[in-house]
Amino acid sequence: MRRSGGNVSDNQLPSSGKSEDENLHQGSSKAITMATEMVAATLIGFGIGYGLDQWLGSDPWCKAIFFLFGVIAGFLNVFRAANPEMFARPSTAPLDKEPPQTR
Repeated sequence: MRRSGGNVSDNQLPSSGKSEDENLHQGSSKAITMATEMVAATLIGFGIGYGLDQWLGSDPWCKAIFFLFGVIAGFLNVFRAANPEMFARPSTAPLDKEPPQTR
């Protein structure tokens, strides 16, 4: 593999220091996790809708509504997993102030 005029070995990526196999394993692991979260959220939403339809006798309305809620929740989970820095919580302590002195 050649990059910018220099030789790089076939099993080593220059930027991360990890082998291609490690990067592939990490990426496929993240993809499987995201797919599982998507399917699980959809099935849970459908299950809740099914149970409510059985209880209330409102077939198929609750199934349809909660199926859509499950799909939306699944997409939100995948989006959060793909962009963790966007959803990081800021520190609660202000950085410019010193902690209060105790006597």
